[in-house]
Amino acid sequence: MRHIRWLGPLVVALVALTGCGSDAPTSQPENDVLVRTARVTRADSAQTYRLTGVSRAAKRADLSFQVSGRLAERNADVGDAVERGDLLARLDTPQLDPARDAARASVQRLETQLANARDSTARTARLVEQDAATQQQLDDARTQRDSLAAQLAQARAEASRATRSADQQRLTAPIAGSVTDVYFQPGEFIPAGQPVMALSGAGGLEARFGVPEQLVPGLATGQSVRLSLPLGSGGTLTGRLIRLARATGGPGQLFQAVIHIDDTGEVGPGESVVWHVRARPQNDLLVPIAALARIGRAQTAVVYVVDGDTARRVPVTAGALVDERVRVRGDLAAGDAVAVAGLSHLTDGQTIRRLGPDDD
Repeated sequence: MRHIRWLGPLVVALVALTGCGSDAPTSQPENDVLVRTARVTRADSAQTYRLTGVSRAAKRADLSFQVSGRLAERNADVGDAVERGDLLARLDTPQLDPARDAARASVQRLETQLANARDSTARTARLVEQDAATQQQLDDARTQRDSLAAQLAQARAEASRATRSADQQRLTAPIAGSVTDVYFQPGEFIPAGQPVMALSGAGGLEARFGVPEQLVPGLATGQSVRLSLPLGSGGTLTGRLIRLARATGGPGQLFQAVIHIDDTGEVGPGESVVWHVRARPQNDLLVPIAALARIGRAQTAVVYVVDGDTARRVPVTAGALVDERVRVRGDLAAGDAVAVAGLSHLTDGQTIRRLGPDDD
């Protein structure tokens, strides 16, 4: 707010100059603009960012049935511990069990018929050798045998599908852990593929973070990271970056990163975790916030570089805030003087007069 602090003296000075008669000595050219300046500094030190994420189990599962049906039973609720293979829920789908049983019966029937056909083919072959049966009879027996073999193969495939469908009425735990959510109650109809409950696996933890674009070049999978807990114990943790997205869903969106947490003694799933990311040193320059001006319909960011008694307009690209200064890139150099008060009256090439020494 430096420019606000200097508005008072600026108005007093302007009023004093205006109130002087024509005989009074003129202290400055009529078109000069009074400005206060500050120096451009270099942002060559690394900056640490604090990214907030949420811890979660490294192994997780959203469980669903692959067939539709009414939920006949649910054997686990939120917070319950489960072991791998435990029966968690069961559907009541009346048509599936009979279809499985019928397919199995068809397989048994065809197996019996095929065994008989093989015996018959073998007997016919012996009779042909004894001239007690014709070659045509043997060919017919073989054709019947081969047809039954093909039918049996198809029946076994159908029985396998029917068995899988019937088995899909049972929902078992794929991992050991605890139930974190349930979405249906017994008696409700569940469409195929709709999540029924969620599991959080026991053991390792990880945390997911959104990373700003400017930090991504300094990160690599496998690197060690430092974490802290903003709530609870407030302790510190170590971890390892295991996944880092190299693309986002669109402009301005964050890059997703996943960190494996080494020591899980102080943290559990669902807790806030802070990742301390030290950015690479950059050669950006810093100017006071008050040095930035916006011009034109496009609201282009500019600063006014003061060289002697002239102000030169310089377009810049503004970046992150660092204390009370802004990272900028443009045709500037460290040590340049930029106007921080009086900007509203400045134009490119404007003659100026400085008010006092440069601000810090």
